[in-house]
Amino acid sequence: MTYNQSSYIRVRFGVYHFVRRVPADVKQHYRSDRVSISLRTKSAKAAIRSAQSISQRLDDYWHGLRLQKMDVPALHLIIDDKDDNSVLAHKSMFTKVSMHKIQ
Repeated sequence: MTYNQSSYIRVRFGVYHFVRRVPADVKQHYRSDRVSISLRTKSAKAAIRSAQSISQRLDDYWHGLRLQKMDVPALHLIIDDKDDNSVLAHKSMFTKVSMHKIQ
């Protein structure tokens, strides 16, 4: 995703802060609808660098949360020579692992 990183930067009393809205599909994991972090700097250059880093880390984390909700792509195409029921076993095992990570 390409964002204008400076749009996540706010200045309060001369100190830069990172402020970003939490996307609706991951909002259930947060207490607030916004992520707001003091960047503890009065330097615009340092603030931009920090905001880019924080934004990228949030994007990666949110992407991981979204992937946890997904089933294994093309699971129905997995073949096991030993037993046709093994696909069901793989599916069952993945569901248990996914549920464990969510909790």
